[in-house]
Amino acid sequence: MTTARRIVATLVQRTRQRKVRRSQLAAILGVNISTISQWRYHRLPTVARAAAWAEYVGLRLVVFDQDGQVLVEGADIPCHLKLLRNRAGLSLRQVAERAHTRRSTIFQRETRTVEMGLGTAAEHLTLLGYRLGLAERPLREAA
Repeated sequence: MTTARRIVATLVQRTRQRKVRRSQLAAILGVNISTISQWRYHRLPTVARAAAWAEYVGLRLVVFDQDGQVLVEGADIPCHLKLLRNRAGLSLRQVAERAHTRRSTIFQRETRTVEMGLGTAAEHLTLLGYRLGLAERPLREAA
């Protein structure tokens, strides 16, 4: 099972534990019920929708480094790909070689303005030596 599929499986499990109906979840995420079903079995959500889903069920979509430290979280993870690549000390060429693709493809991922799929983000982060995952959302302290 891929990282993205494990994330979706965990989100589905947490959704069931919280007794959230698919119609509720679909309304919160701005999709229809059939889309939720497709995410469970066939397709994958975007990073933004996966992050919103995680937030709704009390989790956070995060990027972990090799030591398990959270580096980035939430829907804007794709916006930080270049920063994370630089932090890893890798060039576009090195990442492209690891991905068996062109530098322009990696550049497009780092500068894209369209929503990135959860699977693409997970694979890309793995190439950089990081891991996409879920973490418990910390409880907010009373004011």
